[in-house]
Amino acid sequence: MLKNFIIHLKNVIFFKFAICCLCISSILWLLQSLNKDYMESISKNNNIAESLAQETLKLYSIINSKNKILETYARYTKLLSISARQSCLERARLIMKIDSLSKKYNLNEPITISIKQEFLSGIRSDMGTKQDTIKIKNYDVYIRFSTKDFVTFSTIIKEIYSCMPENTIVLSIDVKKEDVLEPKVIYKLSTERTPDVIFTKLNMRIREITTNK
Repeated sequence: MLKNFIIHLKNVIFFKFAICCLCISSILWLLQSLNKDYMESISKNNNIAESLAQETLKLYSIINSKNKILETYARYTKLLSISARQSCLERARLIMKIDSLSKKYNLNEPITISIKQEFLSGIRSDMGTKQDTIKIKNYDVYIRFSTKDFVTFSTIIKEIYSCMPENTIVLSIDVKKEDVLEPKVIYKLSTERTPDVIFTKLNMRIREITTNK
C-alpha cells in the first residue's frame, strides 16, 4: 500500500514538473516572440519617422524655394521702380546721415565721406531694351574719422554700416592707434577736449541697380 502511494506521488511530481517545464518553455518562447515583434515594430517606427522627416524637409525646401522666388520677384519689382534720380537722392541722404554722426558723438573733427562711381572692366552694366534699360552701377564709399577711444570707434562703425544700403561690401578698413603724440596730434591738442588717438579709414562698395525710367 505504501509502495503504491510512493509510486503515485512520484508520478504526480513528475507530471507537475513536466507541466511546469512546458509552461516555462511556452512563456520563454512567447517572450522571445513578443520581443522580436517589439523590435520589428520599433524598427518600422524609426523608418517611418525617418521617412516623415525626409518628406518634411522636402516640403520645407519647396516652401522655402517658393518664398525665395516671391522675395526675389518682389525685390526685382522694387528695383524697377527706382530711377537714377531717386538713387542720386538716396546717396545724398546717406552722406548727410553719416555726416550727422560727427555732432551726435561730439567728435573733434567731422567725418569725411566721399562717394565715387567705379567702372569695373569686363562687366556689362546694362541689360534690357533701350526704352527700359536696367543698369548696374558700383559706387565706392570712402570714410575717414578719428575718435578718442575704441568704444566710440566701435559704436560709430556699427552705426555707419546700419546706414548703408543692403548688401554693401566692406572692401577695407584701416585702424591706427597713435601711442605717442605725433605732430598732427599735438597740433590739435586742446584743454577742452581729449585728443583723438584712433584714426580710421573705411572703404565700402555699393552695388546699385537702376532703370532709365
